[in-house]
Amino acid sequence: MGNRMGRSIGLTVVGIVLTAGATQAQVFTPTFMAPGGASDVGLYLSEGPGDFAIEGIWRRSSGGYDLGFRGGVADLGDLSVLVGGELRNPLALGAPVDVAVTGAAQGVIGDVSGAGFLVGLSVGHTFGAADFALTPYLHPRVGLVNGFGPDDFELELLADFGFDFRISPRLDLRFGIAVDDVGAEWGVGFAWR
Repeated sequence: MGNRMGRSIGLTVVGIVLTAGATQAQVFTPTFMAPGGASDVGLYLSEGPGDFAIEGIWRRSSGGYDLGFRGGVADLGDLSVLVGGELRNPLALGAPVDVAVTGAAQGVIGDVSGAGFLVGLSVGHTFGAADFALTPYLHPRVGLVNGFGPDDFELELLADFGFDFRISPRLDLRFGIAVDDVGAEWGVGFAWR
């Protein structure tokens, strides 16, 4: 039963990634949301939206879920403000992979603005111990996105790969790489637990 469920989740994720579409512009920076829950504070640099973005992310684990808030700036010609909130709920499936249901809202405020609302799955696994570990994961998402133009909200499929490296018991190095052709292509940062 566990292998069948794991295989079904894996096939669903692959299908979502292979059908991921593009949007003209979208406001989302990398999510940095591995499937495991944790309380942490992070500082991240990403290659967009615009020329670059710098964000701080605060996450607090409470019971079976995490709540997070993010804020920062993006260079879209002029500096614009990034704001957002997120929810991560790790699931106890007993499968060989870790899975979390995710939700987020993010926006850009400035001369150029946009907003989006996302729901997705973060699927991965942690290899290693408390002092050093690697967590690769895939994070496909469905979103209602209003890009940087006058268009109404559109339904979009997005995904990114993430890699969390625990380099000490309290410090993670995180990478995010977009699977789709929109938004930030990559991001990197540190999180303190």
